[in-house]
Amino acid sequence: MATLSAILTAREKALDWVGKEQGLAGQPVLRVYTGTQSHSSVEKAVFLAGIGRDNLVKVPVDEDGAMRPDALREAIAADRDAGYRPALFVVSSAEPASGRATGLTRSCRLPVKKGFSAMSTPPGRALR
Repeated sequence: MATLSAILTAREKALDWVGKEQGLAGQPVLRVYTGTQSHSSVEKAVFLAGIGRDNLVKVPVDEDGAMRPDALREAIAADRDAGYRPALFVVSSAEPASGRATGLTRSCRLPVKKGFSAMSTPPGRALR
């Protein structure tokens, strides 16, 4: 539930808080970024928030399971060029399948622009 709440909040922030009143029709297409090893709750929350699974971008991770900052920057730049609006990137403190710690701090050293949010989810449970 916490992951969904965080994604809904990021959605509204990215849309200047009009989605909850006017709906998503006619609004910019939002993109959410997460690592290829992210928890399944992220995909479910993106679906339930009305953003759509097609707008969940799974970014390659490094050998430690951390989202690669270079790959994230490239994905964001390509999406902006294509007319999408980046809304959120989600990092995990550990790889869900193995529980192995990820390079969380490496993933978080990314520029966060106005209207672009970040969140972290522990593996196997919702963000608290």
